[in-house]
Amino acid sequence: MRTILLWLGVALYVFGVVLILSNVVMHYLGFNTSFDLSDPKRFQFSVARFWHFGLGIAVIGAACLMLWRRITR
Repeated sequence: MRTILLWLGVALYVFGVVLILSNVVMHYLGFNTSFDLSDPKRFQFSVARFWHFGLGIAVIGAACLMLWRRITR
């Protein structure tokens, strides 16, 4: 269980940080850094930025790493 939490935590944390850094680089280069999650049929318009997803994934990865440290062998 500890090994799974370690690998999952590291993978999710790194992926989240990569998403956050890609948002910074793409914003610096002038590209659109968002997902369009809108539904025009119901007039619901929402845009989610890359860093929102990156932060959420990095937090889940950090939680896995904290659980890994907390679980004894």
